[in-house]
Amino acid sequence: MSDENHYAIVTEDLDLWYGDFQALEKVSLNLRGGIITGLIGPSGCGKTTFLRCLNRVNERYGNVRTEGTINLLGKNIYDTDVSLIELRKSVGMVFQRPNPLPISVYENVVFGLRIHSPRSELKRSVPDAAVEQALAQYQDPYLRTDLLSAGCLRRLDIDGGRVEAELVLGYAAGSLVGGIAQMMQMAVENVDGVTAAKVSVRCEIQAGNVQGQVPALEKVKNIIAVASGKGGVGKSTTAANLALALAREGAKVGVLDADIYGPSMGLMLGLPEGTRPQVSDGKWFVPPRAHGLQVMSMAFLVDDNTPVVWRGPMVSGALMQLLTQTAWDELDYLVVDMPPGTGDIQLTLAQKVPVTGAVIVTTPQDLALLDARKGIGMFEKVNIPVLGVVENMAIHICSNCGHAEHLFGEGGGERLAADYGVELLGSMPLSMMIREQADGGKPTVIAEPECQISMVYQDMARHAAARIVELANAAQMPEISISDD
Repeated sequence: MSDENHYAIVTEDLDLWYGDFQALEKVSLNLRGGIITGLIGPSGCGKTTFLRCLNRVNERYGNVRTEGTINLLGKNIYDTDVSLIELRKSVGMVFQRPNPLPISVYENVVFGLRIHSPRSELKRSVPDAAVEQALAQYQDPYLRTDLLSAGCLRRLDIDGGRVEAELVLGYAAGSLVGGIAQMMQMAVENVDGVTAAKVSVRCEIQAGNVQGQVPALEKVKNIIAVASGKGGVGKSTTAANLALALAREGAKVGVLDADIYGPSMGLMLGLPEGTRPQVSDGKWFVPPRAHGLQVMSMAFLVDDNTPVVWRGPMVSGALMQLLTQTAWDELDYLVVDMPPGTGDIQLTLAQKVPVTGAVIVTTPQDLALLDARKGIGMFEKVNIPVLGVVENMAIHICSNCGHAEHLFGEGGGERLAADYGVELLGSMPLSMMIREQADGGKPTVIAEPECQISMVYQDMARHAAARIVELANAAQMPEISISDD
């Protein structure tokens, strides 16, 4: 067979799932060596997911399962004896958008040289300070400091020229730990005197602080309230995608639909009409599950067509029952989809529920921003920290001509975040895709996990989770006063 006819890559019946969602189905494709091959298809059809399979980079993301074969130059890359390091040296990837590593510009430039350059075997003992300095080179973009200063170093063993280090992130970032470990290991290997290094990084979700003297909720580490000053700004859509993004990062996540009058989370997460929770020991609701999330909603206890006509105290009582009489299963995060406004439910939440932090959802529109300011002010008064602001409907891009237009104003979310000294967690477009996927019971993060919008939600989730850790660590630092005495 000539080189022109040689198949360099052969895939047979390739299937890939992100959790329960199947992104690729029975893909069989032969790619010739020595020529350029283009993959053409609509957005979301799986082109990028397929390409990521060719060097198994999809495995960096949690909850990914692959079946079928990919033969690279006659060798199945899923064989147990295949080295991922060698595979990724052979199959390179260049994506649509730049993907710099979270290190300095210089380190990004020399990254390839370092992993491919031979190193001399040095024998002298390595000082602890040199290794710690190397580990501190990585600046975590979410904790906004190095992992040693953040208290993430759990173990450091140095035996002559051999170094082993274990670090634990306190927030949900499962998709990043492999890359972080590799970068830190390379930094340690470049320390003078190191002959071998092993660095492991894992996530162990840290419980954050709560307001006042409110007791913690059993089996729930962190409660995140997703709130808005007014309705119609995409709050429930944000809550659903935030919860799914946290779960994709390896966390155990639940969702509580606290909108007693207009519950929508069951529909949004694909739970069928008429879903009812099971009852355990005659007093505990067992939350239904959807896309790996534990979900509880008033919609599961009443008929979908029956309006809830209750006064404020009854609504507050129902919220507390849903929260405290649900058998949550060891949650790292419970995302609470709040009703709009600053009424009875919000006050009940602030006074009786151990809330770790709040996420404020708005649009760039002046009226929405005005109400969002009231929401931030309410949480500040009850000592619940605002983790950040999410701006929905920030921009609309015409599907026909590609024209970009700010229909509801521009930069409102950024100004709001700056005025209150909080983060702008994300700025989301006005997209028909987001609406259709939520209405269909598969929000964007699960429907198209590799699309740009899903990546923004993932980044949003990591920022919110890291902010919880930052606030907890800041509270543990002692106050230092200086006097002239």
